[in-house]
Amino acid sequence: MFPYTAEVLAAAVAGYNADYWLAAALAPLVLGGALWLAAYPKPGGTRLIGLLLAAAWAWVGGVFHLQVFSVINFMAPVYALMFLAQAGLLLWLMAVRRAVVFERTGGWPRRIGVAFALFALVGQPIVALLLGGPIGSVRLAGVAPGPTALLTLALLIMSSGRASLALAVIPMLWCAAAGATGLLLGVAEDQGLVVVAAAAGAALIATRGRPRTGV
Repeated sequence: MFPYTAEVLAAAVAGYNADYWLAAALAPLVLGGALWLAAYPKPGGTRLIGLLLAAAWAWVGGVFHLQVFSVINFMAPVYALMFLAQAGLLLWLMAVRRAVVFERTGGWPRRIGVAFALFALVGQPIVALLLGGPIGSVRLAGVAPGPTALLTLALLIMSSGRASLALAVIPMLWCAAAGATGLLLGVAEDQGLVVVAAAAGAALIATRGRPRTGV
């Protein structure tokens, strides 16, 4: 038997959003800035994107999983470790080593990445509401795991450098786990997440091998 129901999950997320309303309000806006830096690279932009994404993954791991999700799911500490590990990888590979860079030129990778990123930031919450979810339990990028993972994949599509594939592993694993959970609980939002993430992963693989011309 699954440790919680869709209704219990929605209630937990609603309480989380209410307790951390300021973070929930600011995080998508701040990560929108990361999207801007990825679409229009500036000197030092890669480091800042890495710092912003690492902060988001650390928050979701340390606050959402350990303090909220752990109340209803015994696997939450494992998920927290995954998210904290991803935060460390983002810091090391993007903020320190700059093993991932962003293109100065346009092209289809940037357009596709922007589309996926906008879906993670804006589209997914709208879809959740259209599917009948309560507004208080909407999951937002930067404070909830699914949109944060999808936004990370989207920004990686816009990048060059093989390290982006390594950075995509944990986001893809999370999206697969969320999709499986969505199937078990009948949560359409999570079922759709795995489809969108699979498309983002395919786009990411297709864009590898491009020259490193970014900043």
